[in-house]
Amino acid sequence: MSLNSVLNQLRQFRVIPIVRASIPEFAATAIEWLSEAGLRTFEITMTIPGAVELITQYASREDILVSAGTGNIRRTGKAFPDAGARYLVSPCLVPHFPEISHQRSAPCFLGALDPTELHDAV
Repeated sequence: MSLNSVLNQLRQFRVIPIVRASIPEFAATAIEWLSEAGLRTFEITMTIPGAVELITQYASREDILVSAGTGNIRRTGKAFPDAGARYLVSPCLVPHFPEISHQRSAPCFLGALDPTELHDAV
């Protein structure tokens, strides 16, 4: 899937639920319920035990987009390309995330707070 295709879909979806749960079964239930409600993209946080497996499971579905995010920097960066996440999300600036995402032609969304962080993120 191309970078522009993912960005266009995210613009249409307008809402990205962040799925965070104490066990993978709760996360899967949340994704199923949100999907049934019409939402089509999800950030699966790397704080969920078994997050990589969840990303792999849901990344294979054609009707939704899945991202890896908000967790251990090393695990998130590895899970993104390996598990099939379509985009990467981080609550902070992670220098190597854009390189990883650009290699996969996928969007990377980095959190920033002040003007310097915004400048660095761009």
